[in-house]
Amino acid sequence: MASSLSAGTTLSGKNSQEILDSITHRVGVVLEVRNHTKYPMVQPITFVDAGKIQLQAGDIQAGTREVMSMHKTDHTATGSCGVVSWKLDGLGKRIVLMWSAPYSFDFHANWLAIGTMEDQYANLISPQTFNEMYKGTESWFRRKEFYKDVNPLVFSTEDLEITLTMGQTHKALITLDVKSK
Repeated sequence: MASSLSAGTTLSGKNSQEILDSITHRVGVVLEVRNHTKYPMVQPITFVDAGKIQLQAGDIQAGTREVMSMHKTDHTATGSCGVVSWKLDGLGKRIVLMWSAPYSFDFHANWLAIGTMEDQYANLISPQTFNEMYKGTESWFRRKEFYKDVNPLVFSTEDLEITLTMGQTHKALITLDVKSK
């Protein structure tokens, strides 16, 4: 699926698994975004609820794939979680993704949520967006736990089909495929 896409600058001669393997923290996440559309994904907005960003989200040109990486904060019993979004330039929409990779699987699991909004409402994306997408009622987004069921989370709009996958471990690879309908 990703083979027809060009590797972007964040991959710099590596693949997503190599970047994930290089994270030395107990909890690490790599998000590989695959932009199959004709729209550049630009102006990323990121809010981290727990953990640190290792490799920042950047623009993702049409027909390319880029990565973002996150990990837990040093010397804490926390995982990595937050939200990231991109504007689809020329479509007027914004994709919003929530991730949660816990420190312990005793009471928690890996979770993802995905939604879209009109870009004119981008100012509404805030630290509270994580809580809304993690615990709130699914209205403009869809959410899925990646524990026993690791089948993809699929979210469709009139313009887009978005597919998400995530691993079940503390070192999880997330893939986000964005396609035009």
